[in-house]
Amino acid sequence: MAPKHRQEVWRKLTSRAAKWPDFAVAATSLVRDEKLKVETQLGPNKLEHFAPLVQEAVRRQLLPALSPAEKENLAAKEGKWPDYPEALYSIAEQHRITLPGTARPCPPEFWKAMSKLLPDVPGRTLRNFVLTELSPDERNELKLAPDDTASRERLIEKYWARHPEELERQLKPHKLKPR
Repeated sequence: MAPKHRQEVWRKLTSRAAKWPDFAVAATSLVRDEKLKVETQLGPNKLEHFAPLVQEAVRRQLLPALSPAEKENLAAKEGKWPDYPEALYSIAEQHRITLPGTARPCPPEFWKAMSKLLPDVPGRTLRNFVLTELSPDERNELKLAPDDTASRERLIEKYWARHPEELERQLKPHKLKPR
């Protein structure tokens, strides 16, 4: 591999170092592109590599539901990571079969409601917001009352509506700093 190309590949890999499975996918792509010999895969690439509950669900529910073409497609990807697990989960999803360990434990409505929750705002920040940023009309419109949780929720909504850049910063996942 040429030194310049090696540096480019290294930059590509290190930019994904803190992200899983992005790093492993990039490393696998590199191995394939450069036709490097690697004895092991970075993840499960055969049904036997998955947990027993997943194996049982695939054998009892998924495989009987597959068409011959789907079985052939899955077999062609066996032994390749991430191709095999991606195909396995994709086919399961198409057939509306949930494999163990791949579904959230609560109903979708719960997660939808959770995604709408706003981060809390410290009391001092809210007090300053009310006193310095809201007009008297806005304060009246919010119908603020001490010790009223609904009132506090309305105020938090108003605060985040007024400070969307801070909300975005709060919701952005924290990146790991390199050592």
